[in-house]
Amino acid sequence: MNIRRIIILLSVAIIPILLIAAKQQDVVGYWKHQLEPGFNFVAFPVLPDNPTIRNVIGNKLGNVEISAYDPLLKRYRTATYSTANESWSGDLYLLGRGTAYWINILGDSPKELLISGYPEQYTKFTWNKLGNGWKHFAPTYGKAHKLSDVPPENVNDILIKWDRTKSRFVAVSVLPGNEWQTVQFENIEPDQAYIVHLNNTPAPKIGPPTELERTEAKMDVTPAPDNASRYLIPTPLVIGNQSAVPICYHNGQVCNGGFTVQVMKEVLIAGSENDPQFDQLLVDEMNMSPAVSADGRFKMVLTVNTANGLVAGDRIFLNVVGPGGSKTSSASFVIPDGEYSVPDVSFPQPLSEPNRTALLPTAYRVTTPYPSPFNSSFRVDFQAPTAGLTTIRLFDVNGRTVKSEKVALGAGTHRLTVKGDGLANGLYIFELSSGTFKHRAKVAYLK
Repeated sequence: MNIRRIIILLSVAIIPILLIAAKQQDVVGYWKHQLEPGFNFVAFPVLPDNPTIRNVIGNKLGNVEISAYDPLLKRYRTATYSTANESWSGDLYLLGRGTAYWINILGDSPKELLISGYPEQYTKFTWNKLGNGWKHFAPTYGKAHKLSDVPPENVNDILIKWDRTKSRFVAVSVLPGNEWQTVQFENIEPDQAYIVHLNNTPAPKIGPPTELERTEAKMDVTPAPDNASRYLIPTPLVIGNQSAVPICYHNGQVCNGGFTVQVMKEVLIAGSENDPQFDQLLVDEMNMSPAVSADGRFKMVLTVNTANGLVAGDRIFLNVVGPGGSKTSSASFVIPDGEYSVPDVSFPQPLSEPNRTALLPTAYRVTTPYPSPFNSSFRVDFQAPTAGLTTIRLFDVNGRTVKSEKVALGAGTHRLTVKGDGLANGLYIFELSSGTFKHRAKVAYLK
């Protein structure tokens, strides 16, 4: 056999091996997670054939709570390990690739979790696997990818990451031309989980429980009454004015140098029922550069459910501080429970001149209820020149009160939301009153 023939035979034998190696070069057979006390938002690129929580984690993390959002149940499923009982409880049984998990380390020291097993065969990530709307997303590949490798498909897409060093969410949104605005992070990491909002992809199909999951259901020995987490899991809330009127104009031009957005919480501190007194607390702040806040519009993400920050039910508003100390404020609104975004907030007055602060309303005004007809809730913007107790009522066509709520509001502009829970289809009268002011409007409910 001559040398040339030997080289040809070796080439035929070796090339397929090299191709297989190249295809698998960015996956591994084990993965190490570095977990900090408190919440960690993670994914599992590598798992064994038997990925039960008891088999993969066992007692390695001490006292710990693990939660994953179930889109079918529309709530979190949770498993908790107690070192006192040396046992797991809850209704979360299996770990899976492509699933996002909150791992809440309940002790005071960092933990290391080494997992060995079989990685998923590497495939290039595409958005169309995630489906429409808000998703808890975990990568299914074995290496980091730059955001530029997975461009967005819609101007309203947003990608949110948990920054465990700051205990808050950070986000990247979409610039004109469908490119990610990569200020807060630039890579998608294989062991980090994300929350993503997409607008134009089909929803994925979800199969029935596996035999292994049915077997592991025996772990559920001491579930909480509602199978809910004992701890408030951090939640992102996207706010902004991207679809609203720009707020940062100066002599007809977009402000140079960007602006600062301050998130203010309105707190009732004293006063009588008809003369409430308020304090305003600064709870978050973000600087918007001209590149991020194109045309005076912006989008930012808040962190809800933090120890000393915001929770559902808080009433907040935005202060915008522009060039020369100019300042304006948005309508206030209540942080919704279980939602990841709010409709774009409105700014009654734009930033128009340096060193000018927007004035408070001089008269009561109420916008038309929107939407009407509504099937879950409608909203109105309410301008109040003074602080006071505001009463919201809903009457049926026979004049009977079907909903009534009182809320203390400071002077300024507020967004008020009225829910349609328990209503029958039909026409209703919406009434808003504060002091001697009273406003009525028709609104229709349609399931």
